[in-house]
Amino acid sequence: VTVLREHITLTGLDDVGQVRDVAAGDSGARLNVLNPSYIGEPMSGLMRVVPAQSDGILGVRLDDALPPVDRIDLMKYDTEGSDIRALKGAAGHIARFRPLLLVESHHVPPYAYYQAEDLERCIAGLGYEWETMTWAGQVHLLCRPKGEAP
Repeated sequence: VTVLREHITLTGLDDVGQVRDVAAGDSGARLNVLNPSYIGEPMSGLMRVVPAQSDGILGVRLDDALPPVDRIDLMKYDTEGSDIRALKGAAGHIARFRPLLLVESHHVPPYAYYQAEDLERCIAGLGYEWETMTWAGQVHLLCRPKGEAP
């Protein structure tokens, strides 16, 4: 959060909105970020969000945390393995605004806490179809509401 706030100030985007020290999820559970492989640097891209016992960052539903808006065109998810929880926590906004979803999938072992099919089932349940792409060595799903032309 500190780095994000510094970048906002450096780029002159102070009016971009509120930065909150929370994690996108589907409940008020506490979450931690850890590197399950213990390989690489702490911020190496191998990190995963996992439930915490007592400490950790507060998980919030985006449906509860986002300020009132009239429109959402795109939602980008890079939640380090908390993808399904984050999508479920935003299901109301997704249903209302039908934005494009760009979801970075974290189903690759040994870092996975879900299977690719679990994420696909969640996205289909939201009324979306997807195409898979690889970008920067990571699998992403570009998701559109079912029946909408690319």
